[in-house]
Amino acid sequence: MNLYETITSSRWSVPNLPMFTRDRNGQTLFYINGPRFSGYVVPDAQREWALRNAIERFKKMEISVAHFAVPDQKL
Repeated sequence: MNLYETITSSRWSVPNLPMFTRDRNGQTLFYINGPRFSGYVVPDAQREWALRNAIERFKKMEISVAHFAVPDQKL
């Protein structure tokens, strides 16, 4: 089975963000760089929960770091 069979055409326009989908067999697929790249089958619910948790923590950290201004270093 091709992993791209599970992705609708509208999802190809999504930026390269981590995302989860389900295939025809009900298995969860995880795309770390978005649906344009290869994905991984998530083996169980506990692993899916851990991945979703890690993504949420990373997003929060990314937002909090974005508030710091970096001075422009012109010589």
